[in-house]
Amino acid sequence: MHKALIEGVKEFQNSSNAVNQWLIVFTSGDDNKQRKKLEMVNEGLKNSKANLMMFAFSPSEADSHELESLCALTKEGIYIENPDYNLLALAMTSISCIELELPPVIIEQFT
Repeated sequence: MHKALIEGVKEFQNSSNAVNQWLIVFTSGDDNKQRKKLEMVNEGLKNSKANLMMFAFSPSEADSHELESLCALTKEGIYIENPDYNLLALAMTSISCIELELPPVIIEQFT
């Protein structure tokens, strides 16, 4: 999970897009034991404009605290522990239906 978060933060840092940026993570918390990478994630999130939304499924108490702390590093971070699967499915369906207003794309055909 740490490596994925580091890569996600890097992607947003390289983006010139000014829209509200979110990293959405689904985890059990079992995959966050590497201290060095945790320090890199902390620094990346602190210095990023991106927000972190994390869905944690049955994490240990220690993992829960650490995951919630990661979300708190971002401006609008959200931590949701043991989400109801039916509500989660409804939320994901709703998100997939959102139409984003993106700048027009110009496609040129060269012959």
